[in-house]
Amino acid sequence: MDGSLTQDPIVELITNYHELNSSIIEELDGEPSPLEFMRFVAKNTPFVDPDAINLWIGTARSTTALHKDNYENMYVQVAGQKHFVLLPPACQPCVRETRLPPAVYVRSGDGLALVVEEGEEAVPFATWDPDRPGENETEYSRLARPMRVTLEEGDMLYLPALWYHKVSQSCSPEGVCIAVNYWYDMDFSGPLHALSSFVRSVSSNKSKK
Repeated sequence: MDGSLTQDPIVELITNYHELNSSIIEELDGEPSPLEFMRFVAKNTPFVDPDAINLWIGTARSTTALHKDNYENMYVQVAGQKHFVLLPPACQPCVRETRLPPAVYVRSGDGLALVVEEGEEAVPFATWDPDRPGENETEYSRLARPMRVTLEEGDMLYLPALWYHKVSQSCSPEGVCIAVNYWYDMDFSGPLHALSSFVRSVSSNKSKK
């Protein structure tokens, strides 16, 4: 691929409706009414607020690569279905993490082009695909046991921080898939981040021998 996308409905979808980092709230008259789990969080841990509330709108063609986030993730399905493939942080040796430069899609003519963000630090990114286990595997990939979860309309998934996940989707009768998720900062002082860093370090050192 040359990093460009020709103009079609999915390009418009990405360009106009892929709202991240709580930008959807900026377009509304205040924040939306809290869901029940948010009321529970506010009551029991009043010092915790979501770092971002994200709206995801796509079609059956939308999918992600396997990746992880430094957020505790509460994921709510609104329309259509979302299909998650999940792996715990301990599976880091299985996913062949490679340091890659970050990039973003920008408008280019009638479509989008993928542009590397100059000056940004490369980030470790999983390059093994659990749906194509025989490609780009490591000696440990065969030990991975991916969990597969499908969210129906009204379902909510708690996705712990640093868990690897690949996401695809199926559309509602209206031909669209809609979801909202709430990102809460992970506790970097807890054991999870230290364990994840240790596993990555051990795996990296072994691969160099």
